[in-house]
Amino acid sequence: MSLLADLSRLSISYSFLSGTIPTELCQLSRLVELDLSGNDFEGTIPTEIGQLRELTGLYLTYNALTGTLPSELGDLDWLSNLETAYNNLNGTIPIELMLRSLETLILGGNSLTGTLPTELPELSSITTLDLSENSFIGTLPTELGQLTALSELRLSDNNLNGTVPTELGRLSRLEYLLLAENDLTGTLPTELDKISSLITLHLQENSFTGTLPT
Repeated sequence: MSLLADLSRLSISYSFLSGTIPTELCQLSRLVELDLSGNDFEGTIPTEIGQLRELTGLYLTYNALTGTLPSELGDLDWLSNLETAYNNLNGTIPIELMLRSLETLILGGNSLTGTLPTELPELSSITTLDLSENSFIGTLPTELGQLTALSELRLSDNNLNGTVPTELGRLSRLEYLLLAENDLTGTLPTELDKISSLITLHLQENSFTGTLPT
């Protein structure tokens, strides 16, 4: 890897690669973007990725990765885009991942569990949050209403329950709100009508009552 010491961007997506992610990649200390999407990598995400301190984009979607999201990802102070969708990841979202630098966090299509972190407001720059197609439980945190930069919130196909918090009405930039295929109940808050930017709203396969906000 010494010949690639100055490499800043590495994309080998959709290249029919297999095996585990080489830890040697984590020696490329000047990497800004690493895209390994669409391969057949298995095993865990190397904890050594936390050594890539200049990394702003990490793309690992559509592989066969297992294990948990390493807490060492929280060492990436400049990380703005993290996409690990459609793998076989499990466990909870590490608190260390609540980075102020993150703009896109796409973790859908895994087997992540636990409740949605109440520390979500620390994602103060987030515009896209996709946690769909996992096994999250519990209620929708009222703290979601503090993510004022959010344009996409995708939480469909989990095991979330309780009501839709009125605080979501504060998300004035929200365009996509996907809450389908959960166990949500109660009436839909009239505050949703305040989101004039909303263009897609998916609420099917829940147990709501009452009428639609007008």
